[in-house]
Amino acid sequence: MMKTKLDDPQWTAWLLGELGPQEAAEMERAVAADPALQMAAREQQEFLSQLTSMMGGEVQSLDARQRDAILRSARNQDAAVLAPANVVAMPQKPFRGWAWVSMAAAAALVLGILFTQEVGTDDKGGMANTLVTREIALLASEAGDFPVAEGDEALTAVGGSNAAQLGQEKSAMVQSNPALYLTEVAKRIANDPLPKAAELPELRDRGFLSAEKHPRAALPIMAGTASWSWVKRSIIEKNQLPSPRMVRVEEMLNQFPLAIEANAVISGVSFHVEAAPVAERNGRYLVAVTMKNHQSDTVRIDAHWLAAAGSSYRLLGFGGGNSQSNNITSLPTGMATTIMLEVDSFTSTIGRMDVTVGAETLQIDAKVAFQPSDSWEFLRTMVSFAEWVRSPSADASALRNQVQGMGGKAISDAQRAALVVMKQALSL
Repeated sequence: MMKTKLDDPQWTAWLLGELGPQEAAEMERAVAADPALQMAAREQQEFLSQLTSMMGGEVQSLDARQRDAILRSARNQDAAVLAPANVVAMPQKPFRGWAWVSMAAAAALVLGILFTQEVGTDDKGGMANTLVTREIALLASEAGDFPVAEGDEALTAVGGSNAAQLGQEKSAMVQSNPALYLTEVAKRIANDPLPKAAELPELRDRGFLSAEKHPRAALPIMAGTASWSWVKRSIIEKNQLPSPRMVRVEEMLNQFPLAIEANAVISGVSFHVEAAPVAERNGRYLVAVTMKNHQSDTVRIDAHWLAAAGSSYRLLGFGGGNSQSNNITSLPTGMATTIMLEVDSFTSTIGRMDVTVGAETLQIDAKVAFQPSDSWEFLRTMVSFAEWVRSPSADASALRNQVQGMGGKAISDAQRAALVVMKQALSL
């Protein structure tokens, strides 16, 4: 299995449409067969476009056939797990256009794209014998055993006449092989046309739970990955805001794990917990939790929120009050997952995480940081963006200030690309 070298001049020449027909066709076949190359193509094309816009100049563009091939195949970048890169070895030859060499090198350096994730497969190397359908992918993420607030009992996260059957199939697939399920489904829906609003379940914010009635709540471990891809494609490709039903905050947050030092590592799983007050949310606190499996196999994680006395809290996203399925507690190897809680408390003592991995159990205090990390600030901005997109008539001035304020933060390239999407949405 050969590794991709993204600094190969042939790769850059293909991105810029400078390869001959035979070489371009060979590269396109390699890209079409490899999600990692598809992600690299999309990310570097977007980066070069942004860089060109900042420079204010016109550039040589890809022809319609090449651009369509890249956009069509690169949508697979939003699969939750990427396979190792495979690429056909190609002879090197002198690269034309010295200015583009520097620009492409800068793009590769800034993006810093790494592909190290392995995807689990069944004994046939795929999911040909399963019933993975677009309809299953369109079901909202499940909150599992997380309690349902009063007034939310009638809420459901699924829709359609065959919703119950589809939900059972989805749950069985995720429990059997969550990494493969998320990868396959994400690839399928990324290449499909954007869903229509009628295809998607109506989503509502979950209600608050009181610590007195619900002192302990089982947390969901995994979320889907469809929403951020839909939101980006609506804004970038369609130049329009997405349907509110496309906006699933848990899936958007799941794309961006906390980049802070782990509070704890037990049995090969790291836990990052960060809480901070949010003035625009009436003095409430947002608690971000990222879990990452560093083991070589899928692990079972039991995670619970232990609420502080006198507080109330709610889970952000996860489709409303859906409690039709069991909690999904398996986290695949190498995968990170991020969830967020909103807590209303009179004091800075807001609660703690209780986690069990294998034979080890640990409690992690959600200590309030009054100078939160840049990574937490980005997640706060993503939550504000998701809420505004679902109700675009709301005043966007606070959101604009948040997005502008993120410009000087130490965040990842993927997060900076997300800010570009937010800025474009705010101008629609």
